[in-house]
Amino acid sequence: MIFLLFGEMGVGKNYVGKRMARQLSCPFFDGDDAIPDQMMVKIERFKILSLGELDHYVHDHLIPAIRAQAFYESDIVVAQALYRRKHRKDIVRAIEHDWSLYDATRNKVVPVWLKPPSLLTHIKRLLGRDHGFKWLVYALVTKLFFQRPERGTAVIVNETGDNLADQIRKITER
Repeated sequence: MIFLLFGEMGVGKNYVGKRMARQLSCPFFDGDDAIPDQMMVKIERFKILSLGELDHYVHDHLIPAIRAQAFYESDIVVAQALYRRKHRKDIVRAIEHDWSLYDATRNKVVPVWLKPPSLLTHIKRLLGRDHGFKWLVYALVTKLFFQRPERGTAVIVNETGDNLADQIRKITER
């Protein structure tokens, strides 16, 4: 299975993804590692990416990177913001199609929406980064583009302690 963690900037996708991967004893893949250099420069300069740039990234970089990571693994946890429903659906469709061609036993991509426990916690996490105020403003602007997931999508509220481990366990035991 691929557990596809997504959510707004600063909700803790990498933190939760690494914990989930540890619980499952499987690899973790940070989708940011597949971002092309020219796009990363834009992000580091707090510039908003166009829908065309995001389409290019998802189809030409992220999906191939997930394919490469998941080909030899029985489970993998992937973290990426994926603000658009279309991009989340495209990843699920592409990977599940691949598996239908070469391994019918591995046919599941589980999208998991990661949420902060509160707006205040989310703001504190963003402000805790280097250039925190700039990241907060950038996150608030990009929040306008986040499309909530479809009904039935698994949800994790990024809390610390045993509750997070319990939430991960419930999702991975589906």
